[in-house]
Amino acid sequence: MLSESFIERVALDEFAPRWIKRGYTLIREPTLDQLPKFLQSLRPNAIAIGVKPSLWIEVLSKRGDAALTRLKQLQGAFDGQEDWRLEVVLAESDDLAPKSASAGEIQKSLEQVDALADSQPGAALLMAWATLEAIARRLQSELAVRSLSAASLIDLLISNGLAEQTDGPRLRQLGKMRNQIAHGQFDTQPSRGDIRYLMALSRSMLMHRVN
Repeated sequence: MLSESFIERVALDEFAPRWIKRGYTLIREPTLDQLPKFLQSLRPNAIAIGVKPSLWIEVLSKRGDAALTRLKQLQGAFDGQEDWRLEVVLAESDDLAPKSASAGEIQKSLEQVDALADSQPGAALLMAWATLEAIARRLQSELAVRSLSAASLIDLLISNGLAEQTDGPRLRQLGKMRNQIAHGQFDTQPSRGDIRYLMALSRSMLMHRVN
């Protein structure tokens, strides 16, 4: 079962690029001194600053009366405020729901990674990372409705025992490299060893029971 805090982090990961593109700096779990005094008793999931108005970001991962009461409380607090604006993010989003890959598709993807590793290592890394995420979705059915950032995927693998704590630094390095290539930094190239490492991790994960 995914924790509420993890679900909220994934939702923020999905929307963070939009705020950054608009010139904001995203601050997750801000401290009291980073909040306006009139709102210090209401702790947000995140704030976005650097552009006016600043954003008070509330992630709704649950529905019902409690969520409605919270929203009404926040909306009342923001009445008449020009420097701050409430921005609500829904943790569930049908348009971001990826299709789960079959076992055959995952195996074919691994074969393509191996074929690309020497001639097109950047493409191999993108495919290898996508394969890791596909396997994680098969092992954790709750993820079928979510899009995962590289950081969220790494947290998921380690917290669920699909990767070791000692894998964290290398996975974060490769996740950063994956993002650089995906956003056009083509001079970044993984080594054959990097690709082999991700393939080995993928095959190790496939040994777990598939939901």
